[in-house]
Amino acid sequence: MADFAEILFVLHAVVLSVFVGVTSVSMLLAIISRLRIRKPLLSWRRPSFLQVPIGPSLFLLVVFVAFALSMWTGHSIDPHVIVGYPAGGIFWWVATWLCRSVVVTEYGIIHDMTCINRAISWSQITDYFFAEEEGQSYLVFFYEDDEGSHRRINLPVSEHVRAPFEQLISRKLAPRFRCTMHKPYDEETLDE
Repeated sequence: MADFAEILFVLHAVVLSVFVGVTSVSMLLAIISRLRIRKPLLSWRRPSFLQVPIGPSLFLLVVFVAFALSMWTGHSIDPHVIVGYPAGGIFWWVATWLCRSVVVTEYGIIHDMTCINRAISWSQITDYFFAEEEGQSYLVFFYEDDEGSHRRINLPVSEHVRAPFEQLISRKLAPRFRCTMHKPYDEETLDE
């Protein structure tokens, strides 16, 4: 009969294999989703704290600190652990990094790569304006979703893409919202 240490070792290997498998599939799905986007015009990462995926970064930091402590204290680490945890952490980090991007295409805006079916086409947008809050630029969109409900989204815009994004917005949306201004007539013209 197997003792508790052997069962724990096998259980740990199975959990680690599942973790690496799930994170690698998640990374592959993120890459495939990004590659399937047709005619991308502009892309940027959604601004957030430190511009890096915090969860995977903290996980990798904990893994490397644990490895360093194990080596410093003289404990041996199994090869599958040395390869598995960093590989899973890197796969998770890449998937999260790719999913946090905003992609503007010829057909509309994908503001959440995890739900591409929630992309907003240019024809759905009913109004928009640029705003700034605490030094962060936003484009506020009002749009009509597929069910006919009116929605609003505040899309953070990175400074390095703001000018090209404004040009793209003016090319795609401004003609739909431009009002024709008639020349005001003076009294002499009206009297004629």
